[in-house]
Formats: sequence, structure tokens, C-alpha cells
Amino acid sequence: MKDVDLILSVSEVLPWLKLKAKDVDNALRIKINQAIEDVLKLATVSFAYNLDVDLEVFEFKIYRPPFPLERLSLGCATLGEEIDAMFDFYSKKGQEHYRLLLESSANALVEKVVDFVNFVFCSSRGDDEKQSFRKSPGIGRVPIVENLTISDYLYLSHIGVKVNSNYSLYPKKTVIFFLEWADNSVEYHEFARRCNHCGYSPCIYRI
Repeated sequence: MKDVDLILSVSEVLPWLKLKAKDVDNALRIKINQAIEDVLKLATVSFAYNLDVDLEVFEFKIYRPPFPLERLSLGCATLGEEIDAMFDFYSKKGQEHYRLLLESSANALVEKVVDFVNFVFCSSRGDDEKQSFRKSPGIGRVPIVENLTISDYLYLSHIGVKVNSNYSLYPKKTVIFFLEWADNSVEYHEFARRCNHCGYSPCIYRI
């Protein structure tokens, strides 16, 4: 099993800034590297997951899986609350551009942690099952209220994660997600979609 990768490069941050390497001069590269350093210094990386949720106990509040579930895996990754304070600090100083660099670096980092947990999920795959791509509350067909459903089941308060009254997450750089599993005999278009996240190309856990 690989370890979670907590090293960030400028190239990993650029997609979050919607920039390409050819558009980045040396001055901006230096600022991005500084933002990466600040994020890594203050991040308190935590994650929690359950590979095989008890489907007799757990039930989504609104969302309904599009195919019969063989298994369900739930996960969460967070960078902690100190990074939120750093964002606010630079906003109060009027340094919104640097805050953008910090937010983009934090996005890249939390996505790496999510990718790691996703890899753990994929590594648990049995020969008789297949999985869909990962989903998060508030994106696509999954209502944001499911943040609370999943948070309660995983006891995410133990890693400092809270769900606000509007079902958004605190700390800000927190991601809740899940992976749905079906028997190999089930046909559905989601099983043909690649996630392209864990670094394996082609992915050894998908078609």
C-alpha cells in the first residue's frame, strides 16, 4: 500500500489557478512556491473512511444509488482549521491574490489526500465486484444534505469536521465523498468512466 503524498509542486497547483506552465513567469512561480510552503506548514491533514458500510444501518437521506449496491465506501479528508484562519488573515490585509494562491495550493493538497483514500477504496476491490467513480454531496445528483448523513455515520467530529446549518463543511478545505460498488453482472454507464486520480495509467482497478 502506498503512503499519502503530502508533497506539492507548482505544476499540481496550476490547474486550480487555470494556468499552464508557459503562462507562469519566475515571479509568480516564487509566489506559488511560497503559498505551497505556507499551506504545508499550517495544514493538519486528517482523514477517515469506512470501506464497507453497514447497509442495514446506513441510509442516504435523499440520494438514491442508481444501481443495486453490493457495497458502499465512505470517506472524508480535511486540512484542519488553521488554514481557514490564514485565508482570512490575507483577506483582511487586502492580499486577495495571495489568498487565491493559498486556496489553490490547499485545494491541490486536500485533493491528494482524497486521492489516497480513493486508492485505498480501489485496492479493496474483490474479483466479483466493480465500482463507480467517486461522488461528493453538493455535486451532480448528490444533495448537499448528505454531508450530514455521512458525517454522522463516520463520526467526523473526531477529526474536527463539522457540518454547518446549510450543510456546508467546516473547516473549508474538507471533502466528503463515497464510492458505490456493484456485482460484476450489473451494467451501468458509470462503470466505464475512469477517475484518473490515483496516478495509475491505465488504472489497474478499472476496465
